[in-house]
Amino acid sequence: MTMWPDLMGSGWEQQLLMAIGILCAVIAALRALAAAADRPFRDEGPDPLLTLWHRYEEGDLTRQEFQRQKRSLRERRSEGEAESQAPGHLRRGLAERS
Repeated sequence: MTMWPDLMGSGWEQQLLMAIGILCAVIAALRALAAAADRPFRDEGPDPLLTLWHRYEEGDLTRQEFQRQKRSLRERRSEGEAESQAPGHLRRGLAERS
């Protein structure tokens, strides 16, 4: 029975435990990456400004229409950002007005 420790070398128990620990850590990391890849990301849909630009390029919008719609889109975005940054009681008031 004294053959096995000499065959594996001294400290083989710690090395075996360390190898198992490293293997478990790698498997956990791969599982975490796989779980993150399975989560659906929030699809915001097509960019409205890009859609406007394509319509302008194709001739569906005149320059004045494009500028007006771009301005209104920016205003809506800035209002949305202002509402999202407002404190909770102000957000409720803004929502009630809409």
